[in-house]
Amino acid sequence: DLLLNNRPQDVFTADAWMYKGQISLANGDYSQAAKMFANALQHNDKSCEHVNLLMARTQALIRMKSNKDAVQSLVQAQNAAQNCLGSDSQMYAEIGNLYIQLNEIEKALAVLSRAHDLENDAVARVRLKIQMARCYELTDQKDAYLAIYTEVANQGDPFWRNVAREKME
Repeated sequence: DLLLNNRPQDVFTADAWMYKGQISLANGDYSQAAKMFANALQHNDKSCEHVNLLMARTQALIRMKSNKDAVQSLVQAQNAAQNCLGSDSQMYAEIGNLYIQLNEIEKALAVLSRAHDLENDAVARVRLKIQMARCYELTDQKDAYLAIYTEVANQGDPFWRNVAREKME
């Protein structure tokens, strides 16, 4: 608070707002968290950090049950992620999971597919396939999710193989 009150344009202002937002989110004060993240966004122009702030704000808005605002925030995050040089599959996977929480399954599938395409690690790719299958389950597309589970069940990683087999039962 001292930094924000005495030096509101300091280079660490965005970080201070972000930390206040994280504390508010952890304490269950979602409205306050959303405001803190919005303030942090006003003081941050670094694309990758901007994406993370937008995702944090989206999480607070979801918990407030302000889904319309959450979707708008998430669309901004997805658009900003395209400009982030360090955007990786994990960033897109998190965006996909937020879309699932908002019941925006088609958007989730598109983003998870992008994450899958960016991912180089075989185990992480399988995890993303499982998430995509979950989307198909949520939309009652049995053929699509069974095809993914069958593919995963026939692959090497024993943990994910067992998860897929269990889902197929």
